[in-house]
Amino acid sequence: MSDLLVGQYVLAPTLMEYLGHDGVEFAGAPGRSFVPVLAGKEPLDAPDAVFFEQEDSGPAVLFDLEDDPGQRTDVAGDPAYTAVVADLDAQLTRFFERYANRRYDLWQGGRAKGS
Repeated sequence: MSDLLVGQYVLAPTLMEYLGHDGVEFAGAPGRSFVPVLAGKEPLDAPDAVFFEQEDSGPAVLFDLEDDPGQRTDVAGDPAYTAVVADLDAQLTRFFERYANRRYDLWQGGRAKGS
């Protein structure tokens, strides 16, 4: 069992390595194989955040998992979390500036891949 955070972008490199095709690169993608974790080893540079995009996500929500592990209280609008919200927004912006394909970037006028 592992507490490692993984996103959907790690699936392709993980499956390729697991099936014996390690070394396959996915240009412009943030994912990398987590096969070492499946073998019981933790990677030295494990991510502390995972990002994903939803077409219609509604308003932003934030839960304090230490104080509210059941995710019952949305703290996104709580003034005590203003700095946390700003930091997460900056991380998200940097991630999508680096990895988003402009053609499908809904925030920059792109269209959904499934449309």
